[in-house]
Amino acid sequence: MSSDQALSMNSMDQAKTINQCLLILNEYEEWENYEEGGTMMHRVLQPYFALSGYKLRAEPEVANQHRFDLVGDNILKGDDRILVDYKFNREGSPRSLIPSAILEFVTNLSPSDVSRVIMVSPEGYDANMAAVSTRTAGPRLELWSFDEVKERLVRLRDSQPVEDKYVELVLDFVDKLALAIAHEELDLRRLEWREVERLVAHVLAELGYATHLTEGSNDGGRDVVVVDVQQSGTPVFNIEVKHWTSAKVGKKEVKRVLEVALRERRDGAVLWASSGAGPTAIEARSESQVDYLHFADGNKLSMACRSFARKRGGLWSGIRPFQSFILDSSD
Repeated sequence: MSSDQALSMNSMDQAKTINQCLLILNEYEEWENYEEGGTMMHRVLQPYFALSGYKLRAEPEVANQHRFDLVGDNILKGDDRILVDYKFNREGSPRSLIPSAILEFVTNLSPSDVSRVIMVSPEGYDANMAAVSTRTAGPRLELWSFDEVKERLVRLRDSQPVEDKYVELVLDFVDKLALAIAHEELDLRRLEWREVERLVAHVLAELGYATHLTEGSNDGGRDVVVVDVQQSGTPVFNIEVKHWTSAKVGKKEVKRVLEVALRERRDGAVLWASSGAGPTAIEARSESQVDYLHFADGNKLSMACRSFARKRGGLWSGIRPFQSFILDSSD
Protein backbone atom coordinates (compact mmCIF):
# COMPACT_ATOMS: atom_id res chain seq x y z
CA MET A 1 0.00 0.00 0.00
CA SER A 2 1.34 3.41 -0.95
CA SER A 3 1.00 6.55 1.14
CA ASP A 4 -1.36 8.17 -1.37
CA GLN A 5 -3.68 5.15 -1.25
CA ALA A 6 -3.70 5.25 2.56
CA LEU A 7 -4.47 8.96 2.69
CA SER A 8 -7.29 8.58 0.17
CA MET A 9 -9.06 5.87 2.19
CA ASN A 10 -12.17 6.53 4.23
CA SER A 11 -12.27 5.35 7.85
CA MET A 12 -14.22 2.19 6.97
CA ASP A 13 -11.63 1.06 4.39
CA GLN A 14 -8.81 1.91 6.80
CA ALA A 15 -10.40 -0.27 9.49
CA LYS A 16 -10.81 -3.10 6.95
CA THR A 17 -7.12 -2.87 6.00
CA ILE A 18 -6.05 -2.93 9.65
CA ASN A 19 -8.21 -6.01 10.31
CA GLN A 20 -6.50 -7.74 7.40
CA CYS A 21 -3.11 -6.93 8.95
CA LEU A 22 -4.25 -8.35 12.28
CA LEU A 23 -5.42 -11.54 10.54
CA ILE A 24 -2.01 -11.97 8.91
CA LEU A 25 -0.25 -11.54 12.26
CA ASN A 26 -2.55 -14.03 13.97
CA GLU A 27 -1.47 -16.68 11.47
CA TYR A 28 2.27 -16.05 11.63
CA GLU A 29 2.99 -19.48 13.15
CA GLU A 30 2.04 -20.96 9.78
CA TRP A 31 4.69 -18.98 7.94
CA GLU A 32 7.13 -21.56 6.65
CA ASN A 33 10.52 -19.86 6.37
CA TYR A 34 12.55 -16.69 6.78
CA GLU A 35 11.78 -15.44 3.26
CA GLU A 36 8.02 -15.88 3.64
CA GLY A 37 8.20 -14.34 7.11
CA GLY A 38 9.87 -11.22 5.75
CA THR A 39 7.26 -10.91 3.00
CA MET A 40 4.35 -11.26 5.40
CA MET A 41 5.84 -8.80 7.88
CA HIS A 42 6.15 -6.29 5.03
CA ARG A 43 2.46 -6.84 4.22
CA VAL A 44 1.62 -5.84 7.80
CA LEU A 45 4.10 -3.05 8.55
CA GLN A 46 3.88 -1.15 5.27
CA PRO A 47 0.09 -0.53 5.59
CA TYR A 48 0.47 0.25 9.30
CA PHE A 49 3.02 3.01 8.74
CA ALA A 50 1.26 4.34 5.63
CA LEU A 51 -2.02 4.61 7.57
CA SER A 52 -0.11 6.26 10.42
CA GLY A 53 0.84 9.12 8.11
CA TYR A 54 4.28 8.12 6.83
CA LYS A 55 5.44 8.64 3.27
CA LEU A 56 7.37 5.46 2.62
CA ARG A 57 10.33 5.27 0.29
CA ALA A 58 9.96 3.08 -2.78
CA GLU A 59 13.28 1.35 -2.09
CA PRO A 60 14.94 0.21 1.16
CA GLU A 61 17.83 2.30 2.46
CA VAL A 62 21.33 1.35 3.52
CA ALA A 63 22.70 3.24 6.52
CA ASN A 64 26.03 2.43 8.19
CA GLN A 65 26.27 -0.64 5.93
CA HIS A 66 22.94 -1.99 7.22
CA ARG A 67 19.97 -2.43 4.88
CA PHE A 68 16.70 -1.30 6.46
CA ASP A 69 13.42 -2.77 5.23
CA LEU A 70 11.25 0.36 5.40
CA VAL A 71 12.12 4.04 5.51
CA GLY A 72 9.59 6.86 5.78
CA ASP A 73 8.98 10.47 6.75
CA ASN A 74 5.97 11.50 8.80
CA ILE A 75 3.79 13.55 6.46
CA LEU A 76 1.36 14.84 9.04
CA LYS A 77 3.53 15.66 12.05
CA GLY A 78 6.95 16.30 10.55
CA ASP A 79 10.17 16.02 12.56
CA ASP A 80 9.91 12.23 12.53
CA ARG A 81 11.74 9.84 10.21
CA ILE A 82 11.68 6.09 10.70
CA LEU A 83 14.02 3.32 9.60
CA VAL A 84 12.42 -0.07 10.18
CA ASP A 85 14.23 -3.38 10.44
CA TYR A 86 12.29 -6.61 10.82
CA LYS A 87 13.68 -10.02 11.61
CA PHE A 88 11.58 -13.17 11.36
CA ASN A 89 12.55 -16.21 13.38
CA ARG A 90 10.74 -19.37 14.47
CA GLU A 91 12.70 -19.90 17.68
CA GLY A 92 9.72 -19.06 19.90
CA SER A 93 11.81 -16.85 22.16
CA PRO A 94 12.89 -13.19 22.25
CA ARG A 95 15.89 -12.26 20.14
CA SER A 96 19.16 -11.75 21.97
CA LEU A 97 21.06 -9.78 19.36
CA ILE A 98 20.93 -6.27 17.95
CA PRO A 99 23.31 -5.76 15.01
CA SER A 100 26.25 -3.57 15.98
CA ALA A 101 25.78 -1.54 12.79
CA ILE A 102 22.33 -0.45 14.01
CA LEU A 103 23.55 0.44 17.52
CA GLU A 104 26.41 2.44 16.04
CA PHE A 105 24.13 4.21 13.58
CA VAL A 106 21.65 5.28 16.28
CA THR A 107 24.25 6.38 18.83
CA ASN A 108 25.95 8.55 16.19
CA LEU A 109 22.79 10.43 15.20
CA SER A 110 23.17 14.17 15.73
CA PRO A 111 20.72 16.00 18.05
CA SER A 112 19.19 17.74 15.03
CA ASP A 113 18.54 14.46 13.20
CA VAL A 114 14.90 13.41 13.57
CA SER A 115 15.53 9.77 12.66
CA ARG A 116 14.66 6.80 14.85
CA VAL A 117 15.04 3.06 14.31
CA ILE A 118 12.30 0.49 14.93
CA MET A 119 13.23 -3.19 15.13
CA VAL A 120 10.46 -5.77 14.92
CA SER A 121 10.63 -9.50 15.71
CA PRO A 122 7.86 -12.05 16.55
CA GLU A 123 8.77 -12.41 20.24
CA GLY A 124 10.52 -9.09 20.61
CA TYR A 125 13.90 -8.80 22.31
CA ASP A 126 15.07 -10.17 25.64
CA ALA A 127 15.62 -8.10 28.77
CA ASN A 128 19.37 -7.88 28.24
CA MET A 129 18.96 -6.46 24.74
CA ALA A 130 16.29 -4.04 25.98
CA ALA A 131 18.74 -2.80 28.63
CA VAL A 132 21.54 -2.45 26.05
CA SER A 133 19.19 -0.52 23.75
CA THR A 134 18.13 1.87 26.51
CA ARG A 135 21.68 2.40 27.76
CA THR A 136 23.40 2.95 24.41
CA ALA A 137 20.69 4.29 22.07
CA GLY A 138 17.91 5.66 24.28
CA PRO A 139 14.46 6.42 22.84
CA ARG A 140 15.75 6.53 19.25
CA LEU A 141 15.83 2.74 19.10
CA GLU A 142 12.50 0.95 19.63
CA LEU A 143 12.15 -2.82 19.98
CA TRP A 144 8.73 -4.21 19.04
CA SER A 145 7.23 -7.68 19.31
CA PHE A 146 4.28 -8.93 17.24
CA ASP A 147 2.03 -8.43 20.28
CA GLU A 148 3.07 -4.77 20.38
CA VAL A 149 2.40 -4.41 16.66
CA LYS A 150 -1.09 -5.87 17.22
CA GLU A 151 -1.74 -3.37 20.03
CA ARG A 152 -0.67 -0.49 17.81
CA LEU A 153 -2.86 -1.70 14.95
CA VAL A 154 -5.88 -1.95 17.26
CA ARG A 155 -5.25 1.54 18.67
CA LEU A 156 -4.95 2.93 15.16
CA ARG A 157 -8.17 1.24 14.07
CA ASP A 158 -10.12 2.32 17.15
CA SER A 159 -8.85 5.89 16.98
CA GLN A 160 -10.40 6.54 13.58
CA PRO A 161 -12.43 9.78 13.84
CA VAL A 162 -16.17 9.50 14.23
CA GLU A 163 -18.27 12.08 12.42
CA ASP A 164 -20.16 13.42 15.42
CA LYS A 165 -22.59 16.32 15.47
CA TYR A 166 -19.88 18.84 16.40
CA VAL A 167 -17.72 17.90 13.41
CA GLU A 168 -20.75 17.98 11.16
CA LEU A 169 -21.65 21.50 12.33
CA VAL A 170 -18.07 22.80 11.93
CA LEU A 171 -17.79 21.43 8.38
CA ASP A 172 -21.18 22.88 7.51
CA PHE A 173 -20.03 26.28 8.86
CA VAL A 174 -16.79 26.21 6.85
CA ASP A 175 -18.76 25.16 3.75
CA LYS A 176 -20.96 28.22 4.14
CA LEU A 177 -17.95 30.49 4.68
CA ALA A 178 -16.35 29.24 1.46
CA LEU A 179 -19.53 29.74 -0.56
CA ALA A 180 -20.13 33.21 0.93
CA ILE A 181 -16.60 34.29 0.00
CA ALA A 182 -16.95 32.77 -3.47
CA HIS A 183 -20.15 34.76 -4.06
CA GLU A 184 -18.64 37.94 -2.55
CA GLU A 185 -21.20 37.93 0.25
CA LEU A 186 -18.52 37.98 2.97
CA ASP A 187 -15.29 39.93 3.34
CA LEU A 188 -12.37 37.64 4.16
CA ARG A 189 -11.00 40.27 6.57
CA ARG A 190 -13.92 39.65 8.95
CA LEU A 191 -12.77 36.10 9.69
CA GLU A 192 -10.63 35.06 12.66
CA TRP A 193 -7.21 33.50 11.99
CA ARG A 194 -8.29 29.98 12.95
CA GLU A 195 -11.33 30.20 10.68
CA VAL A 196 -9.03 31.07 7.78
CA GLU A 197 -6.77 28.10 8.54
CA ARG A 198 -9.81 25.80 8.59
CA LEU A 199 -11.04 27.37 5.37
CA VAL A 200 -7.74 26.76 3.56
CA ALA A 201 -7.57 23.12 4.71
CA HIS A 202 -11.23 22.39 3.94
CA VAL A 203 -11.37 24.01 0.50
CA LEU A 204 -8.16 22.28 -0.64
CA ALA A 205 -9.49 18.94 0.63
CA GLU A 206 -12.71 19.47 -1.29
CA LEU A 207 -10.66 20.22 -4.42
CA GLY A 208 -9.02 16.80 -4.21
CA TYR A 209 -5.89 17.20 -2.11
CA ALA A 210 -5.31 15.34 1.16
CA THR A 211 -4.96 17.90 3.96
CA HIS A 212 -4.13 17.94 7.65
CA LEU A 213 -4.86 20.94 9.87
CA THR A 214 -2.33 21.29 12.68
CA GLU A 215 -3.38 21.93 16.27
CA GLY A 216 -3.68 25.52 17.44
CA SER A 217 -1.09 28.25 17.11
CA ASN A 218 1.99 26.26 18.21
CA ASP A 219 2.33 24.66 14.80
CA GLY A 220 5.95 25.61 14.26
CA GLY A 221 5.90 27.12 10.78
CA ARG A 222 3.04 25.16 9.23
CA ASP A 223 -0.71 25.35 9.73
CA VAL A 224 -1.81 22.95 6.99
CA VAL A 225 -0.04 19.97 5.42
CA VAL A 226 -1.11 19.19 1.84
CA VAL A 227 -0.47 15.88 0.09
CA ASP A 228 -0.92 15.84 -3.68
CA VAL A 229 -2.20 12.26 -3.80
CA GLN A 230 -2.83 12.31 -7.55
CA GLN A 231 0.78 13.02 -8.50
CA SER A 232 3.63 10.57 -8.92
CA GLY A 233 5.77 10.38 -5.79
CA THR A 234 2.99 11.87 -3.62
CA PRO A 235 4.56 15.33 -3.09
CA VAL A 236 3.96 16.95 0.29
CA PHE A 237 3.72 20.70 1.00
CA ASN A 238 3.57 22.83 4.13
CA ILE A 239 1.26 25.84 4.25
CA GLU A 240 1.73 28.60 6.77
CA VAL A 241 -1.31 30.89 7.04
CA LYS A 242 -0.89 34.50 8.18
CA HIS A 243 -4.24 36.23 8.44
CA TRP A 244 -3.14 39.80 8.98
CA THR A 245 -5.70 42.34 7.79
CA SER A 246 -3.19 45.03 6.85
CA ALA A 247 0.46 44.14 7.54
CA LYS A 248 2.35 42.05 4.99
CA VAL A 249 4.61 39.13 5.87
CA GLY A 250 8.35 39.77 5.83
CA LYS A 251 11.77 38.19 6.08
CA LYS A 252 11.15 36.58 9.49
CA GLU A 253 8.10 34.63 8.30
CA VAL A 254 9.85 33.45 5.12
CA LYS A 255 12.85 32.22 7.08
CA ARG A 256 10.67 30.25 9.49
CA VAL A 257 8.57 28.59 6.77
CA LEU A 258 11.65 27.57 4.80
CA GLU A 259 13.44 26.28 7.89
CA VAL A 260 10.55 23.97 8.84
CA ALA A 261 9.77 22.76 5.30
CA LEU A 262 13.40 21.92 4.51
CA ARG A 263 13.92 20.18 7.84
CA GLU A 264 10.82 18.07 7.26
CA ARG A 265 11.95 17.24 3.70
CA ARG A 266 8.81 18.70 2.12
CA ASP A 267 8.53 19.04 -1.63
CA GLY A 268 7.59 22.70 -1.31
CA ALA A 269 5.95 25.31 0.91
CA VAL A 270 3.36 28.06 0.68
CA LEU A 271 3.25 31.22 2.76
CA TRP A 272 -0.44 32.10 2.52
CA ALA A 273 -0.77 35.68 3.77
CA SER A 274 -4.11 37.45 3.54
CA SER A 275 -2.48 40.83 2.90
CA GLY A 276 0.30 39.45 0.74
CA ALA A 277 4.09 39.40 0.92
CA GLY A 278 6.13 42.55 1.51
CA PRO A 279 9.40 43.49 -0.24
CA THR A 280 11.56 41.98 2.52
CA ALA A 281 9.72 38.65 2.18
CA ILE A 282 10.29 38.53 -1.57
CA GLU A 283 13.95 39.45 -1.13
CA ALA A 284 14.39 36.78 1.57
CA ARG A 285 13.48 34.06 -0.91
CA SER A 286 16.64 33.27 -2.84
CA GLU A 287 16.67 32.59 -6.57
CA SER A 288 17.08 28.86 -5.95
CA GLN A 289 14.01 28.86 -3.70
CA VAL A 290 11.56 30.46 -6.14
CA ASP A 291 10.19 27.09 -7.24
CA TYR A 292 10.17 25.79 -3.66
CA LEU A 293 8.47 28.56 -1.65
CA HIS A 294 5.34 30.13 -3.10
CA PHE A 295 3.34 33.12 -1.90
CA ALA A 296 -0.47 33.23 -1.86
CA ASP A 297 -2.78 35.98 -0.65
CA GLY A 298 -6.41 36.72 0.09
CA ASN A 299 -7.22 36.92 -3.62
CA LYS A 300 -5.87 33.40 -4.10
CA LEU A 301 -8.07 32.15 -1.27
CA SER A 302 -11.10 33.80 -2.87
CA MET A 303 -10.19 32.07 -6.15
CA ALA A 304 -9.95 28.73 -4.34
CA CYS A 305 -13.38 29.31 -2.82
CA ARG A 306 -14.78 30.02 -6.30
CA SER A 307 -13.31 26.74 -7.56
CA PHE A 308 -14.93 25.03 -4.57
CA ALA A 309 -18.30 26.63 -5.46
CA ARG A 310 -18.00 25.53 -9.08
CA LYS A 311 -17.26 21.97 -8.00
CA ARG A 312 -20.36 22.00 -5.82
CA GLY A 313 -22.31 23.21 -8.84
CA GLY A 314 -20.93 20.50 -11.12
CA LEU A 315 -18.90 22.97 -13.24
CA TRP A 316 -15.40 22.09 -12.05
CA SER A 317 -12.67 21.10 -14.54
CA GLY A 318 -10.88 18.68 -12.22
CA ILE A 319 -7.87 18.45 -9.92
CA ARG A 320 -4.50 19.88 -10.99
CA PRO A 321 -1.01 19.41 -9.59
CA PHE A 322 -0.89 21.45 -6.38
CA GLN A 323 2.02 23.64 -7.51
CA SER A 324 0.17 24.51 -10.73
CA PHE A 325 -2.92 25.36 -8.70
CA ILE A 326 -0.97 27.70 -6.42
CA LEU A 327 0.88 29.42 -9.26
CA ASP A 328 -2.18 29.91 -11.46
CA SER A 329 -3.44 33.48 -11.17
CA SER A 330 -6.71 32.80 -12.97
CA ASP A 331 -9.89 30.96 -12.00
